[in-house]
Amino acid sequence: MSDYSSSTGPGTAKSSKEAKAKSPHRYRICGTPVRTGCRTCKIRRVKCGEEKPFCKRCTSTGRRCDGYEIITDLKKRNTAKKEPSIPSDVQSNTFEDPLEATMLDFFRTYTVAEFAGDFSTEFWERRIFQAATIEPSIRHGILALGAIHRNYTETYQQPPTIAEKPTPAQAFAFRQYTKAIQILRQSIVREPHSLDMTLISCILFICFDCLVGDQAAALVHLKSGLKILDDIHATNAPSSTAAQCARDYSPLLLVLGGQIAAFINPKAGVDRGAFWAAMKRAGCSTSQFTPFQSLEEARYSLRTLGADILHARHTNWNYVTEEIVTSEFGPMVRSHYMALENWSNRLNAFIERISSNQENTAVGSTRPMRIRGVSLLKAHHLLFSMNAAESHTPRSKFEEMLDLSEALVLEDKAYWRSQSMPRFMVDTGLIVPLVYTAVRSADIQHKRRAIEILAQAPGREGLWDTHCAIDIVEGELAAAKGQSPRLQIPYFHD
Repeated sequence: MSDYSSSTGPGTAKSSKEAKAKSPHRYRICGTPVRTGCRTCKIRRVKCGEEKPFCKRCTSTGRRCDGYEIITDLKKRNTAKKEPSIPSDVQSNTFEDPLEATMLDFFRTYTVAEFAGDFSTEFWERRIFQAATIEPSIRHGILALGAIHRNYTETYQQPPTIAEKPTPAQAFAFRQYTKAIQILRQSIVREPHSLDMTLISCILFICFDCLVGDQAAALVHLKSGLKILDDIHATNAPSSTAAQCARDYSPLLLVLGGQIAAFINPKAGVDRGAFWAAMKRAGCSTSQFTPFQSLEEARYSLRTLGADILHARHTNWNYVTEEIVTSEFGPMVRSHYMALENWSNRLNAFIERISSNQENTAVGSTRPMRIRGVSLLKAHHLLFSMNAAESHTPRSKFEEMLDLSEALVLEDKAYWRSQSMPRFMVDTGLIVPLVYTAVRSADIQHKRRAIEILAQAPGREGLWDTHCAIDIVEGELAAAKGQSPRLQIPYFHD
């Protein structure tokens, strides 16, 4: 993998006479404006390095690169002014497969909003489309995701059948997924591939694998992404474009990794320990006392802390070497206790800061979403706190988790009743916290409440499906009553 090369790096200072001699037409007097270059550099009226998908002139100075206009699209818009209407069958002829237009539209209209959820809006709403304009593997990847999402919404309520013939959407999705992988492999062999493109492809492949339930493939692609991050960190150049690339995509890989980890067989101790070590290295390196500037930062920080806690639990190293303190959750390693407390304080400070500026923020459809994001973060903080003192969690904390989950589900109920499709997200929501609560709590009433809450929120969160989660919790409930053996999570890695 090679990093981007700088084409607009700073040069040595020159006199104004030398500059004029080398550039006699420094200022444009007339003529057609240049159409190349990113939108940000055009607005700033500076020369763009034109690196794709994001120019180094922007990224090296910490600016947001808004990507490039597609010249062919501009021509189409000019043509559209002359031709009032273009038949849909003619538009579909620009695609290799008639289903491509349908699935791309579905992805833009429904999938992006679902995947972005409460956090990763910039990646799903902007960055991925910029990358798709120049990288065919990413274009095929988003078509595959749009198709598998549509297939999910159409077949969710149907009973599973053995050896059922794939639906048209499902068959299309797997064709596009295969094309995306093949094109990426060919381009990597043919020429050095940009880190942006490779990491975006990894994320798309992991999402697809999770949503079709292929845990083993998801783990393979996740390990590839984590390996790239390790290679970047090994260069020890925090100001490089590669390091910025790692900062951009590590949060999503960390979120997706948390989904996959639950399905790695706990008996494979070496695999789990190595996995969480890689996840820990992918985490953020900012101080535990740095104020949060966004919910995305808060989530990344919490996921990093969670990876540290779970790495410790699966290797037991710092449970032996560090001081144990008493917390409201039970005995806990001091460093984890302090980190969890600091995170909670920083989140509360961020909420207070945002609330104090509320009159300056737009109040609209996005505000409830952000409130829900805060509630989800609190639920996940509670989950990691339970993990840090697993065998000593008091009954009140399980009840707190159930109350928080129930409030979130009731808050969402009105929205989901107005939708004709089940939830379909790649991030961790409430399924994992509810399953954890039902499995770890010995109280039968807690298990029953978890089932009731799960039943009110049908859908899928990465590898976790509500139906599967309810089956596991019902197995726990039956085992607690002494009626049948305990149902276990379907681990895939022995």
